[in-house]
Amino acid sequence: QGRAEVDSGDYEKGQQTFEEGLALSLEIGHTVDEAYYRLGLGRLALARGQAKQARVLLQQACDLFRESSSPTELSVSLAWLGYALLSLGDWEAAHRSTSQGVAQMEALGDISSDYPAQEVWWLHYQVLKAAPGKSEESGSRKASRARSRATEDLSQLTDTYAWMVLQRARQVTMSGIT
Repeated sequence: QGRAEVDSGDYEKGQQTFEEGLALSLEIGHTVDEAYYRLGLGRLALARGQAKQARVLLQQACDLFRESSSPTELSVSLAWLGYALLSLGDWEAAHRSTSQGVAQMEALGDISSDYPAQEVWWLHYQVLKAAPGKSEESGSRKASRARSRATEDLSQLTDTYAWMVLQRARQVTMSGIT
């Protein structure tokens, strides 16, 4: 219910639902439910532009899903954690996190019960498109032609991989429709 509220833009109601659920899950000691609520609160924090808070909540969700052997939810949490890290400017950690999420989802055959699998692929694509060097041309020249060429090669490789990831997200989406 909290997800639907947040997705519809009712952040206050969504937060209330997630916080009530989190309190109850902590009271009864149900770590899987706690992880779901932390994931929801982390996504909400991102929607509100609170990336630091989102990172903490999403890392907690990842840890709890890892402990409870919930691979699908772990892959989703890793992807959202990566997106939060990207929002904080840590591209390398973002890439590492979303890559782990994608690998986990691939191992599961792109099957997800509560979250659409294409969400993991889409978040990974967003990180890839933000790769360093993609749009950072300033007034100063590159240190050398060789480094410039290496950066171009990496950029092309990243673009190619990003398009493959986007295509995979599309395939996963279409397989759920047909």
